[in-house]
Amino acid sequence: MAVARDGFGIPHVLGASVVEVAREQGRATATDRAWQLQVERRRAEGTCAELFGEAALEWDRLARRADLPGLAQRAYAAMSEESRAFVDAYVAGVNDVLAPAGDAQDEAWQPWTPLGVLAVQHLLFSTFPSKLWRHHLAGALAPELRDHLELLRGEGLPGGSNAVAVAGSLTASGLPILAGDPHRVIEAPGVYAQVRLVCTDPEDAFDVTGLTFVGVPGVQHFGHAAHAGGGVAWGITNAVADAEDLYVEHLTRDGDAVVAQGPAGTEPVQHRVEEIRVRGADGGLCTEQLEVLRTGRGPVVLGGPDEVAFSLRTPADVLGDLGGDALLPLLRARTAADVLDAFEDHWVSPVNNLLVAAAAGQPGQPGQPEHHVEHRVVGRVPQREADRAAALHRLPGDARAGTGWTGWVTDLPRRTGEVLVSANDRAAADFARIGDEYAPPFRAARIAELVDALAARGPITPATLAEVLADDKQTAGGPLLDAIADLADLSAPAATLRERLLAWDRRMAPDSIEAPLFARVRAHVVRAVVDGPGLRGLDTSPYGELFAPWFDLGARVQTALPALLAADRPFGVDLATAVRGAVESVAHEPEPEPGTETWGAAHVAVPLTPHQQLGLQPPAEQVPPLLPVAGDTDCVLAARALGGRGACVHGPVARWVWDLAGASRWVVPLGASGDPASPHHHDQQAVWAAGGTLPVVRPTGATMRPVDPDGDADLLHSWVTQPRAAFWGMTERTRDEVAEIYGWIVAQEHLAAYLLEVDGHPVGLLQTYDPFVDEIGEFYDRRPGDLGVHLLLADDPRRRGHTGEVVRAVFAWLLARPGFARLVTEPDARNDASIALLERLGAERGPRVQLRTSISEKPAQFLFLPRSRVEELVLTP
Repeated sequence: MAVARDGFGIPHVLGASVVEVAREQGRATATDRAWQLQVERRRAEGTCAELFGEAALEWDRLARRADLPGLAQRAYAAMSEESRAFVDAYVAGVNDVLAPAGDAQDEAWQPWTPLGVLAVQHLLFSTFPSKLWRHHLAGALAPELRDHLELLRGEGLPGGSNAVAVAGSLTASGLPILAGDPHRVIEAPGVYAQVRLVCTDPEDAFDVTGLTFVGVPGVQHFGHAAHAGGGVAWGITNAVADAEDLYVEHLTRDGDAVVAQGPAGTEPVQHRVEEIRVRGADGGLCTEQLEVLRTGRGPVVLGGPDEVAFSLRTPADVLGDLGGDALLPLLRARTAADVLDAFEDHWVSPVNNLLVAAAAGQPGQPGQPEHHVEHRVVGRVPQREADRAAALHRLPGDARAGTGWTGWVTDLPRRTGEVLVSANDRAAADFARIGDEYAPPFRAARIAELVDALAARGPITPATLAEVLADDKQTAGGPLLDAIADLADLSAPAATLRERLLAWDRRMAPDSIEAPLFARVRAHVVRAVVDGPGLRGLDTSPYGELFAPWFDLGARVQTALPALLAADRPFGVDLATAVRGAVESVAHEPEPEPGTETWGAAHVAVPLTPHQQLGLQPPAEQVPPLLPVAGDTDCVLAARALGGRGACVHGPVARWVWDLAGASRWVVPLGASGDPASPHHHDQQAVWAAGGTLPVVRPTGATMRPVDPDGDADLLHSWVTQPRAAFWGMTERTRDEVAEIYGWIVAQEHLAAYLLEVDGHPVGLLQTYDPFVDEIGEFYDRRPGDLGVHLLLADDPRRRGHTGEVVRAVFAWLLARPGFARLVTEPDARNDASIALLERLGAERGPRVQLRTSISEKPAQFLFLPRSRVEELVLTP
C-alpha cells in the first residue's frame, strides 16, 4: 500500500487489492480532513450539539427524527458481503489515524458511518422542504392568489449544477469529453475531495480518478476509469425528481403509547425517547429528551402528538438502501454499460442525471458508434396512484389516505447524441414522468449555445470545454431588461441608467460596473413582489432556521422573475410600476465609494466553516481568504449572491473535465487539505475563483518550499558560487552576502524564491518576478499574465533521473498562480545550454537585449513559454 501526492497534495492511492486501496484511502482522508471527518460523523449521528452547542440542536433533532443513524445501519447491513468489506477497510483506515487502538475510541468511526455520511447528503438534497414551503404558502395566501404559486415553480433552490458530454466526433482527440460543476453551499473544508485510486491486483485492476464525498470510500458521482483506449467516465447533476412525499399525520397519545390515524383507522406508532447532549457556553454538557416517532408512512420529521405533524417517505428509507453497492462496480467499470448498470442496479437517491462517455460502444449492441455518450436518469422514483399524483407532487398528502405509492417508475428518461447538456432542467418531454418542477432553461440553453460555437470554430479540447463552465453571461435577465427598455418618461438620471443597462454586455464579471447596477434594480423589483399585498410577511420559515434556505422567498421570486414579468399582476403587484420604481430608486442612490463600484467588490465567495453554517463565529485560522467571483444565479457559473447582490455562499464546489484521451482537468474551491496550516489548504482557490481548472497530473518526488534566507544560506552559497553557476552572477559573493540578498528577495512583494526538493533533498532553486514591477520588464513587450522565472538546478547526484519531475513540479506550480498566462525567462545570451533546453521545451525566442538593471548587467536572450505549452509539459511523462 502507498500514497503518493502530486504538487497540490492530492492523494494518489495504490494498493495490491481492493481492500488495501480502501484502507489507504481512509488513512489519506483522515490525514487530510481529520476535523471535517469528525463533523461529518456527528452530522450522521445527530450529535453535533455536543460539539457546537445549542446552535446545532435543530440539525440533531432532524437527523434523529429522520432516523439517519438507523437508516445508515440498515443500509450497511443490506449491502453485499464484498461491499461491506470494502467499507470496513475504509473505516479501519480512518480509525488508524483518528482513533488508533486504545486511544480516543469515542471518536472512532463505526462500520456504518460512511453510509451515514451519504444519508446526510441525501437529506440535504431532499425535495420535501419545498413541499413544506408550498404547504405554508398555500395556507397563508388569499384564495384568489393561490393559483399564482404556479409562477414560483422551479428547482427546490435557486442556482444549480451543470454537466455536458461531447462525442469524439467533435473533439481534437477523437475521444469523448465530459465536463461539469456541482453547485451547492461552498464549505470550508470542501465537501468533495480529489483522489486517484489504483489497484494493482491483476485479477481486479483499476485506475480511477475522481471526486469523492469526504467520508465515503471510492469515487461516487464524478469519475474517470482509465483503461487502454480511454476507458469510461461519468458525472451527474441532480435530476430534481419528485421522489419523496410528506404526509400530514394525525397523532394522539394513548397512555404511554402514540397512535396515528392511517388508511385503515387507528394504528400504532413506533416510539422511543432519545437523549441529545448539548454543550453549554461554559463547556459543560446538559441533555435534551427527544421523542422519535415513525408511522406507517415513515419517520415523523416535524411536530408530534396533538399538534401538526409531518412524516417523510423516501425511497432510501423504504428500501433501507443508500446505494452503497454501487461503489465497487463503479471502480471496476470498463464500459458505458458497466457504469449504467452500477447506477441502474444500485443507486437510490437523490435521483440524478447521469452522463456517461466511453471510448468504446456498448458491448452486444450492433450499429452503435465506436465511442458512446449517453444521458440517463438513475435512482428510484415512486409510482403514485393516478388520482393522487398531481397533488402529491406539490403538497403534503393526508396520512389517512395512505401513501399513494404503488411501485417504482421503470421507464426513466434517457438520451443519446453528439452533445448532451444537463443543468437540472426539463431536458425532454418524458421528464414529466419523474416530476414537474425543474430549473429554468437558461443555463442549459447557454451551455448548448457555447458548445455549438466551440464546435463551429474547430475541434473541442478539454481546456476549451472547461471554459464553458466559467461563462458569466446573465441570460435570465433578458425579460427584466426588456421591461426596462419599455420604460418611457423617466427622470434624467433614470434615463441615463436605462441606457447604460441596455448597452451592457450582460456579463456578471468581477470588474463589471453595470452588473451591480442590474443586480440592484433586480433586487428592488424582487422586494416589490415579496413586500407586496400577496406575499407580505411570508418570507420566513415557521419551522426554524434549518429550513430557512427553502423559505427564502426573495431567492424564489428572483429565479421566477421571467415568469412573473410575463404574468398579469402576480401576487397583486403591478410589475411595470415596480420596474419603473426600481430604476428610479437605483438612479437616485448615492454613488458608491471608489473601489466598491464593481460586481466583484461585493460578490466574493465565502466558504462556510462548520461553525458559520450554524451561525457561530469560527476560529480565525479556519477562515480562508475571500476572493471575488464572477457569475450569478442563472449564469452557467451559478454563483448565487445573498440577497441577489451580496456575498456568494452557493456556487460550484468543484469543476471537472474527464478527457478519455488523458488530458483531464479539475479544481476545487480551496485545496486538498482541511488543515489551515497546510500549504494545500487553499492553493487551488485563486484558480477556482477565476473560473479556471488545473490539469490532472501524476505525482512526482519533487516538491517546493520557500527559501529560508538564513537557514538555507550555506546551501545557496555552495550552489551560486560554483563555476557552473557563473551566469547566476554571484560567484564572488560571501555566504553572508548571499543570505542578505535572499533576505531582500523574500521581503519584496513582486519577488519570490523557492527550494526544489526530491524526496526532501534540495536539488534546485526557483526565483520568480513580476515583470510589471521589476526593472527587467522594461526591456521587452509585457503582456498581462506574464511571470518571470529563473531556474538553477544543482549538480547533485540525487537530482539525476529526476530532472523531468522537478521541471514538471515547477510548471504545475506555475499553473496554479492566479492569472498566469506566459512564462518569461531571459538567460544570459552566452548560455547556449540553457537557451537550447528552453527551446527544446517549446519556448519561443523574443528580443536579445543588453539588460542593465540596478543590480546587474548582461546580454540577455528573452524566451517565452505560453500557458498552453506549460500545460502540455505537465501532462507529458
